[in-house]
Amino acid sequence: MAEREMSRRQVTLFLDTNVLYSAGCRDLLIAASIAGLCHCRWSGEVLVELERALHRTRPDLHPGQIRSLLAALTSACPEALLQPRPASDLALPPMVDPADAHVLRGAVRAQAQVILTFNLKHFPRRLLGLHGLVGMTPDHWLCSMARSAPAEMVAVVERCRSRLVRPPLTRAQHLEALRRSGLPRFAEFLQLQYGSR
Repeated sequence: MAEREMSRRQVTLFLDTNVLYSAGCRDLLIAASIAGLCHCRWSGEVLVELERALHRTRPDLHPGQIRSLLAALTSACPEALLQPRPASDLALPPMVDPADAHVLRGAVRAQAQVILTFNLKHFPRRLLGLHGLVGMTPDHWLCSMARSAPAEMVAVVERCRSRLVRPPLTRAQHLEALRRSGLPRFAEFLQLQYGSR
């Protein structure tokens, strides 16, 4: 499916764990979904993997904060969580990393068009094509949406930034945070948009 065609209609995005792990990226995608620019989906396996990753790598977060984050995800996008089904309900060809099979399985069950991941090498185009999927980084997808709906995407970003109160961030600080979140091209787009106002 052509990128231009995808950006003209609401696509269903299946979010890999590493996308939900990145706070800036996660907030933008959920806000875009709430704004009707896409449909975000994830599975229980993705949330379990996210919880484990946060426990392992974020000692500054206590378990209650992590539980609150997971509850907030469910509350913000209640339709995003797929209902559990047997793990064997979809036969898959061998994957680069067998631990990622649940992501592909979830994307197929969600009837997604796109798997969003920071780890494209684990989801080769040939493999995804067998299931009518494409893989994109969040930076790539956000830029494609920004080209087709620039005003809407800037509004989404400003809504996200307005919720950051501890500490509040200037536009410049927010752009730097987005770059650190793995969204350098999208931050560049925003900088150009802000400069033209």
